[in-house]
Amino acid sequence: MKVAGSYRQHEQPVLVLVDAGEREALLGDDRCYVPAYLGASHGIGLDLTQDTDWDEVGVLLDASYRRTAGPRRVAVLDAQAPAG
Repeated sequence: MKVAGSYRQHEQPVLVLVDAGEREALLGDDRCYVPAYLGASHGIGLDLTQDTDWDEVGVLLDASYRRTAGPRRVAVLDAQAPAG
């Protein structure tokens, strides 16, 4: 990825699509960046490290999938969600 005129390689990222409000919050985190190509459509890259909070990654992946999945697929996820 090109950052400030130079390319920076991200060894182990995950890319997610987030809404505009969440995007601003995530970009304040040093682990997050705007990826090439997907950045224009609210994509965010998150570098995975040994300190990664996997619950946070799961929430981001679930929200990202829900933004792109059709209504029937989202209904399947909702039906599988634990009550509570």
